[in-house]
Amino acid sequence: MTPSARRIGRYLASTYPPWITLPYACLSYLALSWALLAASGGRPAIGPGTIAGSLTTFFFLLFLRVSDEIKDADSDKRFFPDRLLPSGRIALVDLRCLWWIALAALVASVSSLWPPSPWAIALVAYALLMYKYFFAPALISKNLLLALGSHNPSMYLLQLCALGFIYPRRTPSGVDFLVCLLFYLPSLLWELSRKVRAPSRETEYQTYSSIFGYRLAGLIAFAPAAIIATLLALLSPRLGLSLWALAAIGLCLGAYALRIAAFEIDPEKKLPTVGDSAQAWGLAFYAIVVADMAARARA
Repeated sequence: MTPSARRIGRYLASTYPPWITLPYACLSYLALSWALLAASGGRPAIGPGTIAGSLTTFFFLLFLRVSDEIKDADSDKRFFPDRLLPSGRIALVDLRCLWWIALAALVASVSSLWPPSPWAIALVAYALLMYKYFFAPALISKNLLLALGSHNPSMYLLQLCALGFIYPRRTPSGVDFLVCLLFYLPSLLWELSRKVRAPSRETEYQTYSSIFGYRLAGLIAFAPAAIIATLLALLSPRLGLSLWALAAIGLCLGAYALRIAAFEIDPEKKLPTVGDSAQAWGLAFYAIVVADMAARARA
């Protein structure tokens, strides 16, 4: 069987629609890069690094998505038979073709500002190691906690790539690393939250709530939000966010905290999932930061 452009297009439209994921990648990178500029006394700017950083984010997340589809092909037949690959609506050969396309595009985007930074080289190398489960598939693939500890740091590496795009010849400061940590945490928040389920929705599929119980899993999922609030308090003088922006972010964090509290009280109540709430919070966070810094730049 040969790869099919039609099937690949169907997969992208269903699983990674570019008209949604590309604007999201641009928004998240703009928020991070403008925060890094503000922390060093600069003003928001858009340049070649913005394009390179946005495309790196877009293609890295696509690479992760396709890699997971390939790695989880066998388990998805059991736990998610309605997905495109188990149901036969896309073939493994299509995903392997898209994997190579995403990898080539990722390498091109991180190399578009030559020479690529050490962070960019580390990101590509780490992505390939994740695809191979760090050459320990029997150990990592069956342990959700090991998978989290070995795979999720890649998202922090992705944030660090911004340092190479913005300041290719400057040694990063401690504040730079803290800003990158701040913008990494929404991805950790979502990763922890999306695998928290009500007891009635648990299956043999491993989730944090099946490991720790739904109450402790809900509290663990909230932990990154508490760290985000702490980092915002520490970094706000350097970032220069307005009071309205901090208040808006605080309100969004409060809404997420209420969703966690509702889950703790009655996990079976029909509300948006904890994972969906975390994803909405991350989108709101990026949008508020970008809007506030753009308004400040015009002032």
